[in-house]
Amino acid sequence: MKNYFQAKYLLFFGALLIMIIGGFYFNLVKVDKVEAGCAITDPDTGRVTTGWPPPPYRINHGWCRNSCSFPGEILWCGCDPGYHRDPGIDIETGDLDLLCVLNTTAVSGTLSPDVSTCTILTGGSSCGQTLTWTTTNPPAGSTSVVTNSSGATLATGNNGSQSFSIPHTAVNTFIEFSLKNGATPLDKSLVDAVCKTGDTWNGTTCIGASLPDLTASTPPQNTAVIGMPQIFTSIITNNQR
Repeated sequence: MKNYFQAKYLLFFGALLIMIIGGFYFNLVKVDKVEAGCAITDPDTGRVTTGWPPPPYRINHGWCRNSCSFPGEILWCGCDPGYHRDPGIDIETGDLDLLCVLNTTAVSGTLSPDVSTCTILTGGSSCGQTLTWTTTNPPAGSTSVVTNSSGATLATGNNGSQSFSIPHTAVNTFIEFSLKNGATPLDKSLVDAVCKTGDTWNGTTCIGASLPDLTASTPPQNTAVIGMPQIFTSIITNNQR
């Protein structure tokens, strides 16, 4: 009887040991497919085996990390400092080397003064006005231009200062100058040209104000003796200085 119980216990523990070893073995079969950095769920037990996150791999100006739960699926992509993701590129189907694009700041510029007036001298029909312009963050290889109201290019260069001839303009009428970089308008400047104070525009030039005729009265003493100094006096009217 004693030997019977001993044999029974041996069979019981032997079977238990086989189950443990077998379960461990089959579990190893499932677990050994887990690569470093991956996490999968055992379909029988629901147990999740987790490692470190999968290492990223380089793309042009950035990096991506694949998912371990779904091999081949991209989990996340990031870009190097100074670059940002192009929202138009799909990380699953697009060209990842085009995903990260250089950060750029919109081009801007100033043309000054904003509003100005130049004075035409007597006898003239135009005057000079100096305009100064600057361009910030121009695209590589681009050049800004200064144009007049009709769109004609008067000056080129991303930065500069130049005097422009301004023809006479009617009251409250301005000539518009524009600063552009490629097709991008950057700034405007308004300039008018007027005759100097007192002059008038005759349709061709600025002319001075007409002076009144001068008249003089006959001096009461109008004779002189040879060899004797004589002072003559007369009254002049409408004298303009």
